[in-house]
Formats: sequence, structure tokens, C-alpha cells
Amino acid sequence: MLEPLPKRSSTVREVHQRLRSAIVSGALAPEVRLYEQRIAAELGVSRTPVREALAMLDAEDLVVAGRTGGTIVRRVSVDEVRETYEVRAVVEGHAARLAAERITADQLGVLRRLDERMKRAMDRPHAVEDVHVRRLGELNAEFHRTIGGATGNRVLARTLEWLLTTPLYARAYYAYSDPLKRASISDHARMIQLLEARDSDACERFWREHLYRGRDYMIEHLKTREVGE
Repeated sequence: MLEPLPKRSSTVREVHQRLRSAIVSGALAPEVRLYEQRIAAELGVSRTPVREALAMLDAEDLVVAGRTGGTIVRRVSVDEVRETYEVRAVVEGHAARLAAERITADQLGVLRRLDERMKRAMDRPHAVEDVHVRRLGELNAEFHRTIGGATGNRVLARTLEWLLTTPLYARAYYAYSDPLKRASISDHARMIQLLEARDSDACERFWREHLYRGRDYMIEHLKTREVGE
């Protein structure tokens, strides 16, 4: 069940964001069929913005066409998680190596501020879980993005940016329990220390390990959900 949108003219963007959040958080489970008319009624909008929002979700690979027509939520497979994180480990591991050699004092300052903001966000009481998790995901992406930018390699930075905008990345923080979120965030402080020390080998090794732990968390989450379905 989706909460109605505010009583005013709702945009396609708002409908898309509401549906996207419901999908990546798991509120709309894999293989659930999405009916335009039902969604429109629940959100209190016409079918037109719902239809356009579903087309946007299809372009993001979050939904697919059902065998008998209509639209269903796409299921993420363990193989997809494994393959995605293998690529991220290589790309971001190399980014960490280059960043150790090239990062500026200003960029290190940005990383420290992002680290502090994530820690405060975890400690601050939050009434709306979805907003809280999305904010953590945005800050985490900015941390990884800053390391990519510190490489000075525009192709690598663009590749990393694409990896950070995939639906799988958006799902990650929803899969983490609070202890796992804190463990992931604690890795950031260690990464900053290694970057400050200009230790290229250690930076690459540690950042790959960080991503492999994320892969393992996601795979465990998927397997647990499959058992419960």
C-alpha cells in the first residue's frame, strides 16, 4: 500500500520517486505486479503520471514487462550482485590507488566532513526511515565519488559515477542493518587515514575489501529474503 501524495498537482517526478523508493526499499517486493489504476488510486493522482513514472523505472531497469503484459518489479539476482561488485572492486580499488598519489588537502577535507555527516546522521533520531536511508546513501555515494574525483582521471570518474547510479547501489543501504551501516561508515575513517599516509597499496587493498564486504552483505540479504518469500 502506497501513502497518498500531497493534495495538490503531483508531478511525474514525485510519482517516480515514490515508486522508486518503494522498490529499492523492498516495500514493493520483487515480481509484484504494478497496476496503473491501483497505483493512481493509492497515490491520489491520474493514470498519466503513473504511466510515465513506470516508463522511467523501466529505463532504470527497476521494473520489467510481465509475461502476460503489464509491469512487474524486477528481481535482483545473486549473480548480478556478484558481477557488479566485482567491477566496482576493480574500478574503485584502482581509484583509491591513484587517489593516494594525487588527492589534495581540500579533497581530504571534503572526505572528513562527509564522514562526520554520516556519523551524525546515524546518531540522529529519524522519524521517516526511507528519508534517513536515502540520505545515508547520498552521503556515501558522495564519499566514493570524491575519491574518484581525486584521481584526476575523468574516464575513471565517469565510470565510477555510472556504477553509483545503478539501481543495485540504491538498494544497498536498505539491505544493511544499523550495525552493518555503522561498520561500513567506520571504514571511511580508516580510508581517510590511508589516503593521508599516501599508501597506494594499502588504499587499493582496503577499498577492495570494503566493497567485497558490501557484496557479501547484499548476497546474504537476498538469500534471507528468498527464504522468507
